[in-house]
Amino acid sequence: MNRANRKRPLPVPGGRRFLPPVLFVLLILFATSAWGETVRKIRVEGSSRIAAASVVKTLGIEQGDILSVDAIAEGIKNLYGTRQFDRIDVEKEIVPGTGEIDLVVIIVERALLGTYEILGNDKIKDDDIFEETLLKKGLVLSRRTLFRESRRIHALYKEKGYRNASISWEPADDDSVGRANVRFRVEEGKKVKVKRVVVLGAGQIDEGRVRKEMKTKPDSWIRSGDFKEETFEEDKEKIEAFYKKRGFLDARIESTSVTADENGKDLTVTIWVKEGQKYYAGSFSFDGNEEFNDEVLQSAIRLKDGDVFNQQKYEESVGNLYSIYSERGFIFSNIVPERRVVDNRINIAFHINEGNPARINRVQVAGNTRTKERTIRRELVIAPGDLFKRSRIIRSQRELLQLGFFQDIRFDYSPVQGTDKIDITFDVIERQTGEASAGAGFSSINGATGFVRLGQSNLFGGGERLNLTWEFGDFQQIELSYTEPWLFDTPTTAGFDIAKIRRNWDSFFEKRLGGGVRLGRRLPWLDYSRADFAYRLEEREIEPRSNASQAVIDAAGKSTLSSTRLTFTRNSTDRLFHPTSGSVAILVGEWAGGPIGGTTEYQQYEVENRWYYPSFWKFFLGLRARMGVVDGLENASTVPLYKRYRLGGTGIWGLRGYDDRSIVPEGNSFDFGGRTMLVLSAEYKFPIAENQIWGLFFFDAGNTWNSFRDVRPNDLNRGAGLGIRFQIPMLGQLGFDFAYGLDREEGAGWQPHFQLGSLF
Repeated sequence: MNRANRKRPLPVPGGRRFLPPVLFVLLILFATSAWGETVRKIRVEGSSRIAAASVVKTLGIEQGDILSVDAIAEGIKNLYGTRQFDRIDVEKEIVPGTGEIDLVVIIVERALLGTYEILGNDKIKDDDIFEETLLKKGLVLSRRTLFRESRRIHALYKEKGYRNASISWEPADDDSVGRANVRFRVEEGKKVKVKRVVVLGAGQIDEGRVRKEMKTKPDSWIRSGDFKEETFEEDKEKIEAFYKKRGFLDARIESTSVTADENGKDLTVTIWVKEGQKYYAGSFSFDGNEEFNDEVLQSAIRLKDGDVFNQQKYEESVGNLYSIYSERGFIFSNIVPERRVVDNRINIAFHINEGNPARINRVQVAGNTRTKERTIRRELVIAPGDLFKRSRIIRSQRELLQLGFFQDIRFDYSPVQGTDKIDITFDVIERQTGEASAGAGFSSINGATGFVRLGQSNLFGGGERLNLTWEFGDFQQIELSYTEPWLFDTPTTAGFDIAKIRRNWDSFFEKRLGGGVRLGRRLPWLDYSRADFAYRLEEREIEPRSNASQAVIDAAGKSTLSSTRLTFTRNSTDRLFHPTSGSVAILVGEWAGGPIGGTTEYQQYEVENRWYYPSFWKFFLGLRARMGVVDGLENASTVPLYKRYRLGGTGIWGLRGYDDRSIVPEGNSFDFGGRTMLVLSAEYKFPIAENQIWGLFFFDAGNTWNSFRDVRPNDLNRGAGLGIRFQIPMLGQLGFDFAYGLDREEGAGWQPHFQLGSLF
């Protein structure tokens, strides 16, 4: 037996009878046909928790009033309206020889809820049940209240599959005057499962095809077979929408039934469908249109003469018409479709009232707490006085999402009364932009190591980015970088970084000391694009380990790197993290030595393209192709070791299913990379928990070669698998992939990968 003393409703004390107000009015009419006396005073009997003065005030009759039947009836009605009383009687006492009377109001107060408990529940916990109710200590009790709460409990049991559960209540011992305790008793019965789904009346469309539209499915080893009322209601809407997409515009669900078999737990769900006539699209005409000719408006219609009349395409067509007008600022236009049915063909006449184009009055920003308002406004492509264009609103939304500061951005507009102007409001939901992580570990290569990483991509609310990395132990690194996104309030990016690094690779140690400066600018003549220039000056040293190859030994020693880098980027994706549409193109050229000095000489060119395509539900496909070539200015032998390509693992040169940096040109030693590389990747991604967790399937292919002439696109190492991504506040994006390398030298096999950030 489960017991809970909680703040919830209790039983009405037994034996009390409710006399409806109408009956009292009739009694008053019968007994007081001659009333017209003056009220001398009013007395209340039966009040305990409700003050007598409050009763008199609600009654609405005062000392000195001339008593009337209407006043008594209205007063009783007011008192019952408070829902505080089980019974109300009004009597009069005549004061002899005065022509006055005393009124006596006799009340029976409703009890308040004291304690409550539930008995007989085994499958659902007390807390879960009471969470569904409105029960609380001190609640005014009535049979209606208790019935309502029992229905709530019953609804919970039905949702959990116990459709045969019964709920009753009974009084418990009162713990104080004016308080009533209650027990709810549950008979849970057997849990029911859907065993059969039957669709009757489906003649022109196969019954099985109709059933596929439903989420309510029979019990099987791959599905639970639970019956949920809410889901079943959605199923009925889906079936009607399914028919209307196929021309059956009059189709409807005539009736349904859910019946249990003799065993009490197997359900048969039956749906009776009336299909009606099948319709086809006829002609489409327009009147009232002056801004756009018929040909432009016709291009918005997704149905052609003779097509099966698809209700969904028809609704999309109407939406397209409104989009055409809203793009020119006619957001107050009104389009009224008129259907004319001839036999089984539907002709549509669109009556259009264009109205006047709207202009933007005010642009408002809401929801930002950390990000400065001017940081948001400088990304908007609309301004007060502009003609309203929905595409520019969407573009402004996209530009804000690309910042990476916001989890979501909603916009709304409201007309300015008496004008053709509107106010636009961008309501932003900020995300955590700071990142912090720390850790320690031990490996046979690097020994004991630890790290601390701090980052902020919106440092002062203006989009400033600051990152600090400190790694210590046998693997040492300290790096600081800063970026100002809008230098001198112009769309010019400027930044710097300084670094001291000692990295332990598989066959050599690499030491770096230096820094660089960056300068970038958006390109106004090419949408979504920018160009960035960087200069870097570093001292580098290669120190071979005992297992180093001769090629690495030959590359050993100190060198000075003086390099310039020019990057062109075009990014039309819909968002910075996990984009679902658009593309990214990146072209990079880097040069070292020669006229800019230093002892290191090379030239490097890389091109990368990424494409994103939405799929069904919330799935989306990402494709990535990257190719790089590095050579000397005069001789290939001057290409430094750290610029050669070695693929495998995750990261910028990732190839999942293979060990890190394990793929080098055929014939090269394991630690001597190639001068040309190609990587192709595909990811099919879907959200598991929106904005937090994503799952994905992937395929990678890539290889390296000693020269561009050796490239063989049909000679690629392949890997495939599945993974998961977590967006963790203060840590950023973390991922785990499990990949199957198909072309590993040691034989095909699985390889786990952990990664920070994303290839896509």
